[in-house]
Amino acid sequence: MKKKLVKKEQSTSVPVRKVTNEEAIRMSIANTQATFYPRNAINELAKKQLPSIPAGTAIDQKTWENICTVSRTYGVESGVSLVENTPKEYRSLAFKMKMDIEKEFNCDKTYEKAMVDQIVNAYIRNLNYSWVLSTCQKFELYGNARNNYLFFLSKEADRAFRQYISGIEMLRSLKQPKMNLKLSIKSNNAFVAEKQQFNNTQNQTD
Repeated sequence: MKKKLVKKEQSTSVPVRKVTNEEAIRMSIANTQATFYPRNAINELAKKQLPSIPAGTAIDQKTWENICTVSRTYGVESGVSLVENTPKEYRSLAFKMKMDIEKEFNCDKTYEKAMVDQIVNAYIRNLNYSWVLSTCQKFELYGNARNNYLFFLSKEADRAFRQYISGIEMLRSLKQPKMNLKLSIKSNNAFVAEKQQFNNTQNQTD
């Protein structure tokens, strides 16, 4: 009769380790960021997909999805955030206008480019509301509902225009070189102390 070998059961319990409050915060933030930052898409594009695509060939669906994901992540730099929120007929205009304004004002910081997005968005909205308003005025019959709609369009077009102007002025003041003005006042006749003023009477005669 053969002897049976009894295997020692391995412990399946996970060893417990101590985690500080600071580590818990750091780990929570890192795991949350991993759910929306496209690190995997970037790595996949850089190491697998883009190097294997010959120049001039069509991009497969998976690669294109990763490209779109990364472009949306860097939407302020790429212009995707602005273009995707712009009516189709104005998208080319919006993208070119964004590039031109950034070049004109030498925008290299993220908040400056985000401000340009708001400026272009306001300009496009003004164009769109104005166009809709002009087409609505071709009808012969008017009622309270149509009049209220025309009033709404006119109000929104004016609001978008004011947002565009204020954005341009804000960007211009932001990019304007700061001037350090030093005003030096010299007086030979008055010397001001903390609480008193002493007049120079050297040239006065009794």
